[in-house]
Amino acid sequence: MYRLEIVTPEGIVYSGDVYQTVVNTADG
Repeated sequence: MYRLEIVTPEGIVYSGDVYQTVVNTADG
């Protein structure tokens, strides 16, 4: 489990525990 922040081109920020589901959602 990793702790980081992901910012998508749409401007959505994913912060906290990152799961594979979040990674797949951010892909695209």
